[in-house]
Amino acid sequence: MNDIRPESGHEIRAFRGQAEADPEQELAGTGNALARAIAEAAMEAAKHIESTHEFEVSRIQIVVDPNPGPKSYKVTITPTG
Repeated sequence: MNDIRPESGHEIRAFRGQAEADPEQELAGTGNALARAIAEAAMEAAKHIESTHEFEVSRIQIVVDPNPGPKSYKVTITPTG
């Protein structure tokens, strides 16, 4: 978890998830590494809230290998509103 301080001066909590990807499965459309990374970020956020909240994916980072395709996904989520 990282705290992000926007220009308005309010603190926004950000939560990160990461999942390794199998390039062949991702390219074939049968992989789910991105969904796992989002779920991991959501599970981390759930540890820090007391009631239901909405979050948005504010950042996706992809590690790409030239032989071929995505190796991992890193996702950051932040509360909406």
